[in-house]
Amino acid sequence: MINNASTNLYGNAMESYFGRANLAWKNKYLLGLSIRTDGSSRFSPDNRYGYFPSVSAGWQVSKEPFWTLADTDLKLRMSYGSKGKPGRREQLRLPVAHRRRLQLRR
Repeated sequence: MINNASTNLYGNAMESYFGRANLAWKNKYLLGLSIRTDGSSRFSPDNRYGYFPSVSAGWQVSKEPFWTLADTDLKLRMSYGSKGKPGRREQLRLPVAHRRRLQLRR
C-alpha cells in the first residue's frame, strides 16, 4: 500500500557544447584536441559551466619506411582528458512514492 504519494517536478535545464580539432602531419603523426562544456541550472550562477578538455596523439607505424608488412596497418594512439558525468538525475526526474513501513509481529 502506498501512502502519501507525492511528485516533485522541477524546471531544470542542461546545455552542452562540443568542439574538436584534428591535425595529421605527413599522414603519420596525429594530434587531436577536444573540449566539452556542460552547463546546468542546478549549479550556482557563479559556477554554472564545467569544462572537460582532452588531447590525443597517434602514430601510424605502418606508414614508416621500416614497416615491411604490406597488407597490415598499425596505429598507436594515446589520450588523456577529463570527463564529466551528470548522472541520470539531471536528465530524468521520477515521482517519489513514500511507503509506510510494515512491521511483522510474532
